[in-house]
Amino acid sequence: MLAPESQINDKVFICVDKRSIEQRIRERIEAYELEWKQARLEPWLRDSLAPVLDRVDLACVSWEECSGTSGVPIRLTGTPCRSSTSAA
Repeated sequence: MLAPESQINDKVFICVDKRSIEQRIRERIEAYELEWKQARLEPWLRDSLAPVLDRVDLACVSWEECSGTSGVPIRLTGTPCRSSTSAA
């Protein structure tokens, strides 16, 4: 996750970890009919997603850290992204 240092420090992106990603996907899978879950989604979770989550490293990295401008405001253009936890 690439984000402003202040937002990382404020734990805005607390959901960026393997357990929370897997848990969120499991919750979504639960919304499907039993037959579809058992035939398609649970095998996909076990055989495709779990191995990927085991191999990736997730981290929050600040823009300031990447650009070497710690403490200096960075001017951005465009629409800011919002984490799903801050969406209404």
